[in-house]
Amino acid sequence: MEPLRDGTWSDYYKKERSRRDVELRDYIREAWSVTDDDGPLEVLERGGALSFPHTYIDGSLEALIRTIRAIYRSGKKKVLAMGVLHRGNYGRLDLEFSLDGFRELSILFSQELGLTPLEIDEVFMPLHGRVDDDLSVFVEDHVRFGRELQNRVDDDTAIVLTGDLTHFGHGYGVKVIPEDHEGMIYRNIGVMLDLLYVKRDLLSFVEMAKERLNDQIANGTALASLLEGDLDHRIFYHRLSDYSEVLGSKEPTVVASVFYGVWPR
Repeated sequence: MEPLRDGTWSDYYKKERSRRDVELRDYIREAWSVTDDDGPLEVLERGGALSFPHTYIDGSLEALIRTIRAIYRSGKKKVLAMGVLHRGNYGRLDLEFSLDGFRELSILFSQELGLTPLEIDEVFMPLHGRVDDDLSVFVEDHVRFGRELQNRVDDDTAIVLTGDLTHFGHGYGVKVIPEDHEGMIYRNIGVMLDLLYVKRDLLSFVEMAKERLNDQIANGTALASLLEGDLDHRIFYHRLSDYSEVLGSKEPTVVASVFYGVWPR
């Protein structure tokens, strides 16, 4: 991977997609012929949501392709896309990059396959109630916001969200590295998803998500409020994306690239 150096993440990922444009278009055409990937489609048909990472292409492409393919095959024409507003970008959506890959891959889908472009309603979490404030207030803010989002969803709307569920290692300020840090990361992700969607213990989720540098501390909390009733979730794949070279830091410096679905039972 190329190092980030002094550029923005938005520019970094844009250049990566541009450099691999032909490869991405070929991948889309090949992926469209796949007919045995019913899991993501069933999530959307049950009124659930699909969650994809926004790491570099090798960590996120499969999830993006499977998400967009499922949306088209569901017959839904609209998408509520719940993005992440990264720290440092508050109030600057022009600098935010978390939905760029989804948006641009959706356009490539329509271009390469002759499909009608999706109507994407991008929403980023409110700027008040930041995670440095009282966490109970943070939860209340995002629960309220999730309920408000229900008015933007109908039977023709697919719900998606993005988020990298853990940032870990030297490049993220973690000094003590357990021997089985990979297993620890995956176990913690399972605990966080259970707290968020199954137990609906949102405060405990936010506390743990803050500690584990989970991007979905805001939009995950809002989604749990948007979706009503008892919920199930399923991880379709998880892997660790190595960011040590990108950030110029010691190994391990990793980001959890996770593709999962959550739906009402």
